[in-house]
Amino acid sequence: MNRIIILQEFEKMFPMTKVFDIGGNDMYIYDAKSNLLANITFDEIYQILKYYSEENSSSHNSPSYISDLIDKGIFLPGPLKQIVPEDDEIINMIEDDFENYIPRTLMIEVTERCNLACRYCFFSKEDGFKDRQHSFIKIDKLVAFKAIDIYYKRYIGHLSKYANDKRKLIIKRTPPSLQWWGGEPFLAFDIIVQTKEYFESLDWEKYGISKKELIYGLSSNLTVFNSEILKFLFENKIRLKVSIDGNEEVHDFNRYYCDKRGSYNDVIEKTKLLREKTRLTARATLTNKELNVTKIFNDLYSLKFSNVAVAPCIDKINKEE
Repeated sequence: MNRIIILQEFEKMFPMTKVFDIGGNDMYIYDAKSNLLANITFDEIYQILKYYSEENSSSHNSPSYISDLIDKGIFLPGPLKQIVPEDDEIINMIEDDFENYIPRTLMIEVTERCNLACRYCFFSKEDGFKDRQHSFIKIDKLVAFKAIDIYYKRYIGHLSKYANDKRKLIIKRTPPSLQWWGGEPFLAFDIIVQTKEYFESLDWEKYGISKKELIYGLSSNLTVFNSEILKFLFENKIRLKVSIDGNEEVHDFNRYYCDKRGSYNDVIEKTKLLREKTRLTARATLTNKELNVTKIFNDLYSLKFSNVAVAPCIDKINKEE
């Protein structure tokens, strides 16, 4: 069997996996069941496929690395029976979560506006979401305050069910958290500031939660940046993720302004102080422009990003444009 047929057979046997073939013996594989992205060789893929194709195969008589994968629930074979739960099941799951679990984070989409037109963004494409595209819509602050009230009531309601010693453990593991989303969130910086102030003004201390324990975060392309925003980030210890896809060539191929100008140099310039003074996380989107995850990590670590997160964009992998 040739290479292409073997890879096709592998994905047929493991419908929740995606193989990223970058040539040679090395490749990457994503397993949706376990949310694992890993380096793997063609020989290993062939051995896993051969193992599962044999009769009476079990983890007891398999090579050690296959046994380890099976034990961890990775690369489990079988047809895909159902992609999503039934509507009634989803409703029951949501109701159960609301009734029995402390909400970890409130995420507010402060604006639908964005100053970039990234190649892979589903909000920028004509064939993207029909009911959601980039626009100049910004959330009304009173609507945002109402959402915060609901989150506060739900969080405190659950927390109040527990004795003080248990509360401290819950707060440590699941502190109240407010996140901002877009579009590009900093295009609605006034809403970010107002919602942060309102979130902090609530009576958390009555339930043993200090203001220092409140968590704030956002993801940004960081092309919209000034001294006021920088001061806000430093003073409030905002957890920030910056969208940057690797080196200049890779980033500008994917992430550009509406006039097709690349945004890499702006991101590098405006993150300079943050990269030097804080723990700044880079979030890279993996596309067919660069499938070598190790190279992406090395490029971004060389820029002094303290953490690097990589998310594959399946729609832009193994496609010719």
